[in-house]
Amino acid sequence: MFRWLKLSVAGALALALLILGTHRATPMLASPAQVKRYVKLPIANQYDPVVILGAALGSVTVQAGRFGKPDTTDPITPFEAGDDWIQRLTLRLFNRTEAVIVAVNIDIVFPETGDGSASHPLRGVPLNLGRIPENAAFDKFGNVFPQPAEWSPLSFVRGPMKVDLSDYIRRIRSGAESAIRLASSTKLEIELTSCYFSNGMKWANGSYFTPDSGYPGRWLPMERGYFPGFSDRNWPGSPGWAD
Repeated sequence: MFRWLKLSVAGALALALLILGTHRATPMLASPAQVKRYVKLPIANQYDPVVILGAALGSVTVQAGRFGKPDTTDPITPFEAGDDWIQRLTLRLFNRTEAVIVAVNIDIVFPETGDGSASHPLRGVPLNLGRIPENAAFDKFGNVFPQPAEWSPLSFVRGPMKVDLSDYIRRIRSGAESAIRLASSTKLEIELTSCYFSNGMKWANGSYFTPDSGYPGRWLPMERGYFPGFSDRNWPGSPGWAD
């Protein structure tokens, strides 16, 4: 009897040590790495119809808008974030004009994918927000620019608008991940490429254009210095500015 009891105790002790050893060998799951990230916003011009007021990670602004000369004001600031940082980013846009904007086109550029040369181009993902008016939806050859049926025009009037990148994360991932994994990227550049107004007018490359009704795909430039509103009044920091 006592011999059986000793064996039982020994067996129980061995089993406990085996369980303890197994428990200690199991590593704890680490939380997502917090590394330095950067978001580069465009430097706004006083005649731009839309400016980016800033980029936020959740409820915290991680990059302020850039207004003025580069490298002297509004610097690019690093911040720490985990692997899901891109889908948590929110851009805050502001319509400075007195007109209704129905489409905004943004490029999400990954600087780590190349140097901008022909042999190593940068990978960028275009985001089309809204819907281009029918009288302006043509390419330079006069062909109709295809727009999915589910795209609907914005009603972006003077004031702010938030763009949550989580709403477009599948599009961003599918466009970028052949060149870079989103989780491993540390830098983004945001570029405003064009805006379309309800009457078909377009802003691109720093200038305003109206569609030529007689020649689809051809654009007529507005006069130099044109702005649909008050460019001096609706400028960050100017008198009467209301964010």
